[in-house]
Amino acid sequence: MLDHEILLKAEEIIGCKWMIRIIHFLRCGKKRPSEILEAIPGITTKVMNQRFAKLKKIGIIEKKEFRESSPHVEYLFTALGSQLADKLYVLEKFISKNCHQ
Repeated sequence: MLDHEILLKAEEIIGCKWMIRIIHFLRCGKKRPSEILEAIPGITTKVMNQRFAKLKKIGIIEKKEFRESSPHVEYLFTALGSQLADKLYVLEKFISKNCHQ
């Protein structure tokens, strides 16, 4: 891929509003949708589900469905998602250290 194609792909993955925050909170481990809604003020269920679908489609997260007496779903990183989260953590540390405005 050419550099501009790589940047466009990066924007497609993490450039959507809420995406970096969702990835940040999943870095702590598997989460139910309700936990993400509580952790990210202002995100709607509809938008959260769209972001989950996008992350799932590109192989960043997986969805585990539990068909128990209290059915629920959990989202967690794939190996690829863990790699992405590690890179975003480095970016978070860089911004925290160098961007004080």
